[in-house]
Amino acid sequence: MYKVPDRKIRELLDRPFDGSDIRAILGTISPSAPASLETVAELIRACESSPDLQREVIRRADEVKKDVFDNKIKLFVPVYISNICINKCLYCAYRSPNIDMPRRMLTPDEFRAEIREVLSMGYRVLELVTGETPSLKEPGALATYVRIAREELDKVSDGNEKGEVILMSWTLDDEGFSSVKDAGLDGFYIWQETYDEKVFRDLHPDDSPKSEFKKRLEVFDRAIWKGIRKIGMGVLFGLGRWEYDVLATIDHGRYLEKTYGVCPDAIGVPRFKKADGAILAEAPNPVTDEQLKLATALYRLAFPQSHIFLNTREKLTLLIELLEGGGSEMNIACAVYPGGYTEPTKDRQFDFYSFPTETTMAKLQEKGFEFTYFENPTAVKI
Repeated sequence: MYKVPDRKIRELLDRPFDGSDIRAILGTISPSAPASLETVAELIRACESSPDLQREVIRRADEVKKDVFDNKIKLFVPVYISNICINKCLYCAYRSPNIDMPRRMLTPDEFRAEIREVLSMGYRVLELVTGETPSLKEPGALATYVRIAREELDKVSDGNEKGEVILMSWTLDDEGFSSVKDAGLDGFYIWQETYDEKVFRDLHPDDSPKSEFKKRLEVFDRAIWKGIRKIGMGVLFGLGRWEYDVLATIDHGRYLEKTYGVCPDAIGVPRFKKADGAILAEAPNPVTDEQLKLATALYRLAFPQSHIFLNTREKLTLLIELLEGGGSEMNIACAVYPGGYTEPTKDRQFDFYSFPTETTMAKLQEKGFEFTYFENPTAVKI
């Protein structure tokens, strides 16, 4: 089971920059020769005082991404099953003590209608999202929704791109992973939130299940044991120190590669956003746009074959910059409330943007990007 090498990470970050030739180091990084943990730490130290070096790092990340994915973007859409949650995360609007948040869990029929709506928009990668809802923890309950998504996706997918059903939920047990895998799940994504155990415990009260730091660290081991090898990982930037969390995420990904031969399918870069009804109004460790760009580039250099997973917490101008610095997967249209596509609402988990699909895709095409896992029924044209 994975354990965070806390002392090692802190020692790497505390070392002063030794004047290494960063441009020469970047030249050694390629899709077949990813950056080591030590190299990433050195890049972080070098970029702290040199915007020019940071631009070099981001430029190299873009080159490595293009070597693997060319200019293709993998598009996905989040579909919320339920916002009923027994956890009390201090930064989330869906925390159970927030009595002002309207709660809803979609019925299977409502969920099927929601899936059909996003498929009609052209999306072929479905990210199913849910809070830790007691009724969904009953045997087979969550698998029912996975099975519906799989059935509806199979109806519209051709032989070349069958699409994907991804789940982002709580830390399932062995039985839960077996159940959703058998129902047709392709992958499991979950954020550690922060790898700094002290910060994690401060943000997740002891009387809720998510407070179990060790259990959350071990969730990928359990998923892989049950045959789910498409893994998405990351942190919520702004909770812990971003440099620490980047190194810990990379180390965790290396552990999965070494132990199971599983390279992370995706690494997310979500950033703290204010949520109505949450305890935290501001990020404990704010992350600037420039730091987010650097983190995205570092993940790309460490995991050339992985998708770097962007989201609509950020403005489109910044998302385009992240795509040009290592990002390769994103959503455009977005609803972060159950039923938000069939019945649009202002209720939400956090502040976000939802961009018009066709006009946004046209802007991205103007930048030279192409799209995968998307079938636009109205044929977007510039």
